[in-house]
Amino acid sequence: MSRPPAPPPSPGLPGADYEAQAKRNVRSVLLAHKPGLALRAFRHEHRHHFGRDVDHKRLGAPTLLHLLRRWGDVLTVATGPGGGDLEEEAVLRAVPDSNTMHLYAMVQRQKDSGPGGAAAGYLYC
Repeated sequence: MSRPPAPPPSPGLPGADYEAQAKRNVRSVLLAHKPGLALRAFRHEHRHHFGRDVDHKRLGAPTLLHLLRRWGDVLTVATGPGGGDLEEEAVLRAVPDSNTMHLYAMVQRQKDSGPGGAAAGYLYC
């Protein structure tokens, strides 16, 4: 059985520049989602916005979740409703920096959409 083709190569940025850009991209995806995103939804949103997954192996992590847990300055990783540490239950929430605090504050002030609203299904919790 053959393996599916690898995703397109990441931009040719040096390691530190690539990591800084990856952090900006991760934060930008998460900032727009007030309640946070389940890991599966985050992967989908990141791929939708940037055309590829976060290259966690290039950044020295065995899985995306391992990488994201190291980036406490960018996001928090909470366990899902099951309380377990399973990847499927991880919920990611943005941590704003000085450049994104204003955007984060605006998103936090937004009225929550009820069941079936614009964000329905994203949290998967």
